[in-house]
Amino acid sequence: MKFKICIILTIVFVMFNWNYKSFAKYIFKYEETIFELDIDRTLPKAEVIQITNTNAGYENYANKSHEILITIKVFDNHQLINNLKDFEIFVNTKESDCTKETKILEKTENYIIYQLKLTNILEEGELFIKIPENSFEDNSKNKMEECLLKTGIFIDNTAPVVNYSQTIKSNGKVVANLISNEEVRNLDGWLLDDTRKIHSKEFISDVSYHRNIIDLAGNISNVNIDVKDATYLGLEIKAHMSSSAWQTTESNIIGRMEKGNYKYKFESLLFRTGENVAKDYLQVSGYVHSHWGEGSTAIASQFKVPYYYGYNPISGYKTMENTELVNYNGKEYIHLGGEGINYQGNTDINGNHPIPVEIARQYKYGISGIKLDLKEHSENAIIYQIFFDDTGWLETCKNGEMAMRSETEPIEAMRVAVIPNSELEFVLREWNEDIGTYNFD
Repeated sequence: MKFKICIILTIVFVMFNWNYKSFAKYIFKYEETIFELDIDRTLPKAEVIQITNTNAGYENYANKSHEILITIKVFDNHQLINNLKDFEIFVNTKESDCTKETKILEKTENYIIYQLKLTNILEEGELFIKIPENSFEDNSKNKMEECLLKTGIFIDNTAPVVNYSQTIKSNGKVVANLISNEEVRNLDGWLLDDTRKIHSKEFISDVSYHRNIIDLAGNISNVNIDVKDATYLGLEIKAHMSSSAWQTTESNIIGRMEKGNYKYKFESLLFRTGENVAKDYLQVSGYVHSHWGEGSTAIASQFKVPYYYGYNPISGYKTMENTELVNYNGKEYIHLGGEGINYQGNTDINGNHPIPVEIARQYKYGISGIKLDLKEHSENAIIYQIFFDDTGWLETCKNGEMAMRSETEPIEAMRVAVIPNSELEFVLREWNEDIGTYNFD
């Protein structure tokens, strides 16, 4: 009996473990969904979608004067719940106390778009927007973690430190260098090196003036450009003042020997340039007011050359090429006006109308107008400004404009400079700030 039972169990076991084939024509499969389970573990997120900065052209930099608009989108796959108290502004690791305005631009069930307007950021460093922890959550109670958003903007409120230096080339030109302690914006007409810290420019003649250097964030430093000992142009100007010896230019200025003494006026002027430029490069014209009146001619007492009442020359310009030059201390000069024009007893070229003693003492005569120009202006310009002791400096003239207050009032001082065209605007502006003043610095 036991043997039969064992055989039966063995047969049953084999039947349950035997691979078999079904030869049924159809197989039916039936599934039924009991329930669905949606598990949400995604936290709300935020991103910067737009930044604008009023520091045009240098939008990755800003200072306290700029307005920065930052558009931020906070979003989630499910309903977004807003618990935000405020955005926090950080510069590096320090929270900024800047002026901040926040407004919502758009809002739906799943996202909110904010706009931040930031001004008056006084700190320095990289700008970040911080969203505090738990500021947003979704309807699954997933709460946002603390979020630090980069803006890519560097805040800088410190003006660059700029130093001036110069080197003199073998040909007499001066290379002016403006050396900054940080990257700065390019000055038009200057060469900026690869570090964006060193500007350089060549000058053919001396001049002193100021220019603004601006860093990438818009901070401004004012630097004195003081070009000295440039000999390439070889410009020399000498003036014979009333009853005095010849003077020469000093720091571009000539004349005004004694403050408050109206007798010192330009009787005659000498001009010359060096061998590096064409003889007709400098062009000179003047208006001479004399005792003998319109149509008259007289002779300069020292150089014995004629000068005319009115324009000298009568038309056009004098140059070192087209006019009779005078020799002074072994050098040749263009001569304008006439030394001795106020001497007692001096006459016109025909010996007529000697100057009375009472007239001579008034020093009424001399060069009352000056007009200077260059043969060409492709690289440089010439500027000049005249002075009267009773009114100070007049408006600066340039490139052939006539500098004159009145045909009958001789000039008492003058300054002249030949400068690169790129610097013309800045030197003109600075010299014109002296209009009506007695600044000889």
